Amino acid sequence: MDDGAHEHDGHSIGTHPSWRKSSGGKQDFKSFLSRIRKSTWVSLFALLGTAVVAISSFSDAATNLYHAMFKLSAPDISGAWISSSLTNPYDDKEHTHLSFNFDTHGSELNGIVSETNEDEPHKGARFDYPIQEGKIEDGVFSFHTSFEVMDDPKEYAELYEGRVKQGELSIRRWSNYGGGNTSIETFSARRPAKNP
Repeated sequence: MDDGAHEHDGHSIGTHPSWRKSSGGKQDFKSFLSRIRKSTWVSLFALLGTAVVAISSFSDAATNLYHAMFKLSAPDISGAWISSSLTNPYDDKEHTHLSFNFDTHGSELNGIVSETNEDEPHKGARFDYPIQEGKIEDGVFSFHTSFEVMDDPKEYAELYEGRVKQGELSIRRWSNYGGGNTSIETFSARRPAKNP
């Protein structure tokens, strides 16, 4: 009597599970899928796994699209810019203007800020300050420069932050000189006029 097991050397050898009995690979796989479909929990986990993969893929695609759009829309501030006339916050009789010469590499910002005196007896005197820790993030550029005050060994910083608005730079500047109580200056800068 064949009961699904066979004797071999005195030992009973059981048959394989029914879904693996067939020699046809396609039939085995279809049988396996059929068993998975009948299991509610397996189907639920499969559905959740598919949803997670889809959301992850969409999130990555959205992030890549955002960065691509930002790179395309981020304004190029490289080159020369000249500010409007500024009043010295420590001496309202002194006026200067700033010249910016920016050099950008991706999100990195380098260059020089030059401050030129507009009043006698030092009219035309210029002081150059290298840009430090310059960066551009989400359309906003920021950096600082360092300066010293006569008879004071401490080094102070002037901080700058700005963005491009209607073809001009809208800039805020403040300093940590005097305990960091300096009022924030807001001014604009534009490209220098081209010689005819």
